[in-house]
Amino acid sequence: MSSLDTFSLFVELPLELRIKIWGNAFPEPRVVPVRYNRHQKQYTSDAAPPVLLHICTESRDIFLSTYEKLRLSQKYDSAIFVDFSCDTIFFDSLDCSPEGDLSYDLATSLQSHKILSCAIDSQVWEVLRVFRYDALSEVKLLRNLKTIALVLRQDFDRGLRETRSIHDGRETTYVEVASHTVGSEIRHVHCFTELCETRTRCGQASDRQHRNASILIFSLKFNFRPIKMKVSLLSNLLFLPLPISAFAPRDAQYYNTKTIPSQVSNGSTIANFISSKFGLDGPQISAVNTTTWDWWYFDVIAPDLQTSMTVAFMTAVHTGFFSTPSLTNATTLGVFYRFANGTSNSVGLTASEVVVTTVQDGSSANYVGTGIGWTGSPDMETYTITFNSPENGLMGCFELKSIADAHCPCGPVEEGQNMMVAPQIGWANAVPDAVGSVDMVIFGSEFKFTGVAYHDKNWSNQPFTQNVASWYWGHGRLGPYSLVWFDTIAPNGSEYTGE
Repeated sequence: MSSLDTFSLFVELPLELRIKIWGNAFPEPRVVPVRYNRHQKQYTSDAAPPVLLHICTESRDIFLSTYEKLRLSQKYDSAIFVDFSCDTIFFDSLDCSPEGDLSYDLATSLQSHKILSCAIDSQVWEVLRVFRYDALSEVKLLRNLKTIALVLRQDFDRGLRETRSIHDGRETTYVEVASHTVGSEIRHVHCFTELCETRTRCGQASDRQHRNASILIFSLKFNFRPIKMKVSLLSNLLFLPLPISAFAPRDAQYYNTKTIPSQVSNGSTIANFISSKFGLDGPQISAVNTTTWDWWYFDVIAPDLQTSMTVAFMTAVHTGFFSTPSLTNATTLGVFYRFANGTSNSVGLTASEVVVTTVQDGSSANYVGTGIGWTGSPDMETYTITFNSPENGLMGCFELKSIADAHCPCGPVEEGQNMMVAPQIGWANAVPDAVGSVDMVIFGSEFKFTGVAYHDKNWSNQPFTQNVASWYWGHGRLGPYSLVWFDTIAPNGSEYTGE
């Protein structure tokens, strides 16, 4: 008997039978990576689109009775349909949030309580952990979460030794971590679970909703082996029934985290002046000593040409860069602002250390202890400076949305470019022109406007005054054109330009 390619009598079957057939065509439980597409202004995913949405009205209605659009932020539409009861939401990229702030999305989402299973890429989680000042704070916002998977992209089998013990009739698995072979992700999971346990013992109910959640560790290896963690809060330890191929990385991403201490190094340092495939906006100095300087600069000015703000994040002491306030503390920042009425002032702060994370070309940083830092997208399309420093009169945020391609001193961003704008002075222009939005309260006064914004960085392994007698730099916008110029005069009278 030959198989049928069509079945024209399907529409004459009883409705109950058709519903059952449509139900059998539902997708199996899936891992759904989440992206925000800035061009389409909606959530998207590389998961296969559900077929039942596109067959007929009946199949669509039945499908939508179980599946719904995933909208972490209600301000944006979505092309992702999920069944929260069985699908796993996978945060595998910093592009999962429209504003670059997953914590805020989950805190305000009308769907956060529906997510029962989620997975977080270890590198994405590391960035979120560092810049949200709390261990796995995003997960705490998913109050009905049952399972979370931390997905590792490296070989974490070597150096792990499992031991088991029985306490109160329950077996607990411990994973001992050899620090020379295993990254910080596993140690931070330990810290998170211990933190939850301590708070629960102390009667703080805010974390008790996760007592029955399972924390799983997946290693992205060909010979995949799940790793159980010590989680004494859990009533059981479950393995997520998902194939390793579901977590396979789409593309290898450059990722680097660098901690810069407040005290200068006594040794020599190396400065990078040749562009690499990735890391354009990351640190370019191997270590900060008394002769080096490395900064990240942001500014925005309103159409009235009066209201403005500049934020400069420094890693230098004043022997390296003359305008830094301290000889001993290398991690400082300055916020300079001007109101429409002409009132202007500045705030200078000192950090205990700086943690800079670079993903692809974009950077993010936390100036620890100041409540101020920035988050940049991997493609450098968006940057957000967050101010959470009420004791210093600064609250709110400054967002940049780029409208011009990044560039090196005299060419496009590509591997092998010379990044010297003058002898021993590096320049990387991540955001030559942007729409800048400021929404802040400064010492009790509202400071809110939209204008022309900019972001770049400079660095050197030699004192600033050794190579610069003066320089003339600026940026602007003329109709559809974005302009940036750099003119440097060296102490010997030589002139160097970049544009």
